[in-house]
Formats: sequence, C-alpha cells, structure tokens
Amino acid sequence: MKYFFLFWIVSTSLYSECLKVGILGEFKTTTYRTSYSYGKEINRGIEVAKELKLNNCFSFSKIDIGNNIANINGLIKKYHKDKGIRYFIGLGTSEQTHAAISAVNETDSLLISPTATDDAILKKSENVILLSSLNSALAEKVVLEAKRRGIKDVAMIYGKNNLYSKSMANFFREACVKHNLNLIYEEGIRIGRSSTISNMKDDEFKKASAIFLPVFEHDVVKVLGYLHSKKLERKLSAQIAGEAIQKLLKLCRTK
Repeated sequence: MKYFFLFWIVSTSLYSECLKVGILGEFKTTTYRTSYSYGKEINRGIEVAKELKLNNCFSFSKIDIGNNIANINGLIKKYHKDKGIRYFIGLGTSEQTHAAISAVNETDSLLISPTATDDAILKKSENVILLSSLNSALAEKVVLEAKRRGIKDVAMIYGKNNLYSKSMANFFREACVKHNLNLIYEEGIRIGRSSTISNMKDDEFKKASAIFLPVFEHDVVKVLGYLHSKKLERKLSAQIAGEAIQKLLKLCRTK
C-alpha cells in the first residue's frame, strides 16, 4: 500500500502543481557527527534531482536537523504547519528515523528514509518507507555468508549506546542460533565521538576466526586499530574479508 502511495505521489505530481518535499539531514560539517556523511549524500541527491529537472515538479526544502536528534520532531511539525509539507525524504540513521516517527504520525505525513534499517521502525508507523534492507535480513545474510565460507566460530563487537548497532547485534545472535554458527565472544563498546575500547578479553577473542562489526565507518577504523595494536587482526583479516576491510587495516597501520 505504501509503495502504491509513493507511486501515486510521483505520478500525480507530474500533472499538478509542484509537490512540496522536505529534505531532512545533517548538512553542516561543524557538527562532526557520523551522520554527516549521510547529509553529504543527500546533498548529492538534490543536485542529481536538479540535473534531471525534477525540481520542475517538486519544490524541495532542505531542513538541517543539526547535531541533536531531539530537533527532528519539532522540525517536521514546523515545516508541516508553516509550509504545508507532508512528504519528507532523508534521515541517514535508524536512530534519527525513530526520532521522527511521532511527528510523522501526528501530522499524517510520509517519510522516506534511504538508509535506516531497524525493523522496529515499521512496527511503529505505517507512514515510513525504508529503502534499505532491514537489520533482520542483513544479519541473516552475514551469517549465511559465514557458513558458506566454512567459518565456524565468530566474534561480535557492537555499539552498546547506539540503537542501530544493538538491533543488528540482536538479530545476528538470533541468526547464529538459527543457522548453528558459534558466536563465541561478543563485546558491547561505546561508539561515536567518545568511543572506548578497553575491556576486551583478548584470550577469548583469539578463538574466533571472523568478526562481525555492526558499527559505523569511523568506529570500524578505531576497532581495527585496537585489534592491530593487540596484534589480533592478522589472524582475522582473511576471514573478515573484503577489499574495504583490507583498506581499513592499511589505514590503521599508517596512523
């Protein structure tokens, strides 16, 4: 039903006045938050829309949410009241999208998030569309890929202070049980601006042949830097796998 509604929005806008759309994101570098990278991509999307001349049928209002997710609720209500906007696109993280739900429901607006992935969002609102795969599906795919590679024992490091990371960790645990993958070690750390990695039990961690890191890019670098300092990453790097991880390991070694 929601996807039909999205199609209806796009199609009817071609035959009527410009549709007002609020673009939600963190657009200022001065906030130094992980989510700023999403803001940059949203800006690029706006430029693409201009190149495709979509601004001929859509009227975009860029809404900077700042560095406090508590701002999101009020901003949606404000732009709905002052400018009559009922359609919003953006918000890079699941945590930000959760913060928008009450305002979206109250104003009967529609929010499309290109990157939020927490399953619980869809349980709280029928007015939110997520374009990325859900955490439950992503976690299961990771477990199945580990099984395909013959990996038996895995470790997990996740952000205990982040909604997305905790959600992904929960689904990963469930998928490990479902598919008989041994999760032999897990550690919840503080991620973000004041991330800390200090209490890991290295002897237990060494038994794992792969590691699952449901954290943001900046935190991945910090975790891998810690593993490198403890000489733990060599055993894992082949199984963590992927060109991106190898590049991150090289970056850690140069710092």
